[in-house]
Amino acid sequence: MDIASSKGWGRALTAVVLAALVARGAVLAGPLRTPGRGLDDPDNYLPLARALAGGKGFTLDGRPTAYRPPLYPSALAPFGLGSGSFLLYPAQFWPHKNHVTLVDALARLRERGSPLKLVFTGSDKGNRSHVERYVAERGLSESVLFVGFVEAAVLQQLYLAAAALLFGSLMGPDNLPPLEAMAHGCPVVCASYAGAHEQLGEAALFFEGLDAAGAAAQIERLTDPELRAKLVSRGRELVRSRDVDGYIGRVMQVLDEIAQVRRLWAPGNAYRHL
Repeated sequence: MDIASSKGWGRALTAVVLAALVARGAVLAGPLRTPGRGLDDPDNYLPLARALAGGKGFTLDGRPTAYRPPLYPSALAPFGLGSGSFLLYPAQFWPHKNHVTLVDALARLRERGSPLKLVFTGSDKGNRSHVERYVAERGLSESVLFVGFVEAAVLQQLYLAAAALLFGSLMGPDNLPPLEAMAHGCPVVCASYAGAHEQLGEAALFFEGLDAAGAAAQIERLTDPELRAKLVSRGRELVRSRDVDGYIGRVMQVLDEIAQVRRLWAPGNAYRHL
């Protein structure tokens, strides 16, 4: 494959990946509601999802933005949750998602008198029963909620009502929940996986992935209203900067740099260092 065709393939692949990611993130990043439709009607969120998937980026009125939709407390009533009463972690149950460390962090917070709960959303990939047993062993069954996979409209309401996103994944940096949370004005406390600081910058608080004490300490810092407001503001600015054209431009910059190296040997010949 020559340089020209590889760059063309790279553009096509980038477009496909972006379409998938943006279509998923669009529902959460800033939905435009269709008048007369209920909260649980998916058509509420399709207009903006289609616009984003069409390459317009996070836009309202043609300008990049982070739009905060209204909070519907009734959507959280089935879970017994009030606004600001819980930490949210939307992640499927794989071991590397690090749920156990977040349970330990919650235990520390509860020992210090915090009333916060911890809400886990996401489907089981084989590790949920282990996490459930661990929660029971720590005596936190009343403080940790396993709500399973939830529809986008419900997840959006969880973002809006959460005291913070507590993101524990040990792998990245292509994780969408931190950006989704920022788009909804939800502060982010995030594990320092490789690339996390480059992805989120000064818009999040960080802790070492397996350090429960560090995670708890960062959550406690959010009681400072000035710091909380700064994080929310920085998060919204970060989301505004993440437009589709900019993303493609950065990907193409990397492909151009690779092309400069690839031209050093003949097309079709495997590079061997003897």
